[in-house]
Amino acid sequence: TQLTLGPLSDDETVDVVRGVAGGPLPGELERRIVQKGEGNPFFTEEITRTLIEEGYLLRSDGQVRLTRAVDEIRMPGTVEELIGARLDRLGPQAKRVVQVAAVLGRQFHREQLVGLLASESIDVVAELGALENRGIIHRKNLLAGDEFRFGESLTQEVAYESLLLRQRRELHDRIGQLIEALPGDMPAERSALLAHHYARSENREKAIAALLRAARDAERIPSFRTAARFYRSAYDLAEAAIAAGQTAAAHKRVVVESAVGVLRMTVIYGIFEHGDPEDAALRGRQLAEELGDAESLAELCSLHGLVISGRGPDAFPAGLALIEEGVVIAERANLPFAVIRIARALAWDYLFDGRFDDAMDRIRNTITEFERVGGEGKQRDTYLGALFMRDRILFHTDETEASLTAAHRTYEAAVAHPNRTVQSGSSVTLSCLYLARGEYALAREWAERSLDIARQIGSVSHLRTASALSILARDELGEPASTDRHLELLENPPLTGIETLNCQVICEALLAIGDLKRAEQCAQRSYQNAGGRLRELGCAIALADVLVRLGAGRGAEAGRWLDRAHTLAQAVGSRSGLAAISLARAELASASGDGPAAVRHAEVARAAYRALGFARYEARAERLLGEVASATQQTA
Repeated sequence: TQLTLGPLSDDETVDVVRGVAGGPLPGELERRIVQKGEGNPFFTEEITRTLIEEGYLLRSDGQVRLTRAVDEIRMPGTVEELIGARLDRLGPQAKRVVQVAAVLGRQFHREQLVGLLASESIDVVAELGALENRGIIHRKNLLAGDEFRFGESLTQEVAYESLLLRQRRELHDRIGQLIEALPGDMPAERSALLAHHYARSENREKAIAALLRAARDAERIPSFRTAARFYRSAYDLAEAAIAAGQTAAAHKRVVVESAVGVLRMTVIYGIFEHGDPEDAALRGRQLAEELGDAESLAELCSLHGLVISGRGPDAFPAGLALIEEGVVIAERANLPFAVIRIARALAWDYLFDGRFDDAMDRIRNTITEFERVGGEGKQRDTYLGALFMRDRILFHTDETEASLTAAHRTYEAAVAHPNRTVQSGSSVTLSCLYLARGEYALAREWAERSLDIARQIGSVSHLRTASALSILARDELGEPASTDRHLELLENPPLTGIETLNCQVICEALLAIGDLKRAEQCAQRSYQNAGGRLRELGCAIALADVLVRLGAGRGAEAGRWLDRAHTLAQAVGSRSGLAAISLARAELASASGDGPAAVRHAEVARAAYRALGFARYEARAERLLGEVASATQQTA
């Protein structure tokens, strides 16, 4: 739940000042603190504490008095300056404790501090008590005897920055050693903490190993955004080691594995926030070939191919060829599970291009082969991913009943395994189907389920689609869309991968909430990345729909996009695509005042949607026919 907290009122700020000071201050001083604090309770509290610590205010017998005139009291410039000044007023031992604690993190254990400061003559327990009394640190909770936290992250940051870089790196290295020495297995949370500290130390070898381990652990949880960050960091550090002349095969293997991880997080889970993966793809392929690592080379070819094929119609053939090369490499090396994984990538590109039979043949062969040879763990995840892909192929070939039945079974299998990525994807498929069928309560339920799972695991691939489906279902049910609940829809990088296939739904949701500008940007930018005829078709229809809604002379442009979409829909044999084009043409004709053309196209759309069982869009065509008939009667 997100809460937006506004600034304190002037009266509330005065209450904070008096609470910290122990009583009222002269009115002029209170007004100056209120003006400086700007309604920020932390800044206000720190200003007041500073005035006390600098001796401007004295408290006795429940009274507060000034030690000098109000106009002689100097106010700090910024909150960072204020915190820095408070830390500088600490004794040398207290300041050292704060600085070392800041390197440990926002929260820390007393015993960790004691261990780090064991060689220094510091009474850590006493200094922690003094710092607690000053309000610089706090107990994590009333029952936590040795767990502390900084009151504000900014306090920790200022204390951290007050150390020299060399000192910080040395402390991070020592903390890493302490974490490594802890007894028992290392859970994912601890491996992430270890990676954090070693990555900030001078110990490059330890950092590379810790980052790679943390990436694997995060992906296993899964927490894909975290995994993506760790994979990229491991890649960068291993590359830096090679550039520095450390050309051991171990570093090259780290680069290869990290490159595969970076590409996987980008292509499958839609995480692009760590830069263009092109460098990792090219370098990883080069080193995999040099090391004779056929499995990684085949996988990098397939993932790199998916990246390239998502860069627009002109780049699509090269991307598809690279994926096919990956399949050949895996087959030649006799790597059956690698062939199964890469065949999924090939099936995706066939689907993106509207080659439905080729896509289904590939994915069915993948499923059959897996069921023949068996497998668990990651191999089972690959199998569940293939089932999800089969369901999407059925959906896009307008086999709605078969897709609905299969998607339910895939979701149940993903719950049993368990695999939350496939659970989220299957939920999107089910929500799409139920929305089209006019079963809006079920559409909302499955969309919300997908949204919750995708957020938990940090998968971007289904966030916007699930958010859009929820908005559209709620709109049909007469329920308001929650802005906080659907923020993902408003994040507007171009759609990539599977989300490009959902461009119509996403743009329709943006239109439903009245954001025409963002809908047009989304459709235009996504079309530029729409490699493959089916993806291009969906983006062209979405763009035409937006232009029809924009009106104001955009009708001719909308018509040209619909002509392009019609050519694509006929080429790939998409019945739902042709129906959507007819409905868009009807709406365009109606907006242009051409009643007969609107009726003709709407009747075609209505019949097509009825045959598909898409009650929602059939109803839209029916409403349009009613509006045209009503307008005709009024004119007559």
